[in-house]
Amino acid sequence: MTRSPRNAREAASPRVLVETDRAIPLVDVDLVVRGGSAQDPIGREGLARLHARLLRRGTLRRALPNGTTIPARSADTLEEAIESLGGALSIDVSSSAVRLHGSVIRRNLEPFFALLASLLTAPALRKDELAYVRREVEAELVAQLDNDRWLAARAFRHALFGGHAYGRSTTGTPRSLAAITLAEIRAHHEATVRGDAVIVAFAGDVAEAEARALVDAHLGDLSSGAPLPAILDDPPSPRGTHIVVVDKPDRTQTQLFIGTLGARMGDRSFYPLLVANTVFGGTFSARLVAEVRSKRGWSYGAQSRLYADRARDAWSVYTHPSIENARDCVALELDLIERFVLDGVRARELSFAKSYLVRSHAFDRDTAAKRLEPYVESSLFGLPLAFFLDYVGHVSAVTLDDASRVVRSHLGGPSHRGTDRVVAILGPAAQLERSLASLPGVTSIRVVAHGDVASL
Repeated sequence: MTRSPRNAREAASPRVLVETDRAIPLVDVDLVVRGGSAQDPIGREGLARLHARLLRRGTLRRALPNGTTIPARSADTLEEAIESLGGALSIDVSSSAVRLHGSVIRRNLEPFFALLASLLTAPALRKDELAYVRREVEAELVAQLDNDRWLAARAFRHALFGGHAYGRSTTGTPRSLAAITLAEIRAHHEATVRGDAVIVAFAGDVAEAEARALVDAHLGDLSSGAPLPAILDDPPSPRGTHIVVVDKPDRTQTQLFIGTLGARMGDRSFYPLLVANTVFGGTFSARLVAEVRSKRGWSYGAQSRLYADRARDAWSVYTHPSIENARDCVALELDLIERFVLDGVRARELSFAKSYLVRSHAFDRDTAAKRLEPYVESSLFGLPLAFFLDYVGHVSAVTLDDASRVVRSHLGGPSHRGTDRVVAILGPAAQLERSLASLPGVTSIRVVAHGDVASL
């Protein structure tokens, strides 16, 4: 599936990954560009996402080395062409990558791939389309003011990560979006869309030789250049308990996030933390769910999640108790985290969590696209393939000491006692601020108007 470069030219070309599966006459195609929103300059938050949106707003006419001409397309004719080929396209921006994901019926793979490649090699990047996309993204920010969970999650990440890249908005803020110029977007495109920084993944009814020929024909002339750094500095860990209240006076139900720093992708701590997170809040029988939902009925939804990226990302607990139960629910969850850190993982919990993760992993590899994902992630993060491919082995090898140790060292924070964390809660500040300030050990508490969250 992967090969070492044969010469300098191949080393400067996109990385090509193929998983052939003839069961259905469909092909999934991913064009993954290393970088993502973590590379957005300060004051230009949302640059990568605005650039990605603009890619889909039209292409220029392009002549290929073999004499074939790819016609220019407007935003409308581009969408019509994708639909006429029986294809679908989505573009996702994460902190580490911009990912163009397409799927198409087998017989139209070549013209469909030519379309996708044109988005990277000959994007129109027009001034009028930038104005359109900017208005569209700004309208989405306004719409998010009615999305209570998004508001609480955004406030949580900003409070946890501060000025670190992970604390700045992927979407951007009204101020940063207004500041981004077309020249900056074009410069960003030139700097990031380079042969060394692009991964092309084919999954489905396609042979490796055909996939490589398509890449050579349509992406072989991408400029070369060193990929962006694979590692970011870790954000500072919170010290003490810091609470931010997102004020929405008319709400009777809260949105609550509590957490701290999680793992860096590729660290030895990742799999022990994954197992430990499953113990705490990753299944319907986990500690968090049992205490908050089953015993007390304070929140129908209760879960914890471990995020991992090029630097230490977040570990977070999410619930949505009523205003009446909010203070008690926060107190309970803070106590659950402290006890988890101090007491560690129990043997029965460990056994169940590992079994659950191993058995459910089959669903992560039941399609050609999913089976290809470890290869994509290995290339994206610059990590050994075995880290992703041997998921079952890594999970199975986690011991009780491993799980308890990483809970204490990572989720425990600098104090190793579980008292270093961030709490973000949305609801009426007039009721919440006073009651939460009475919790023992609170280091700071501040209120943010819900209308100001999009500017964080």
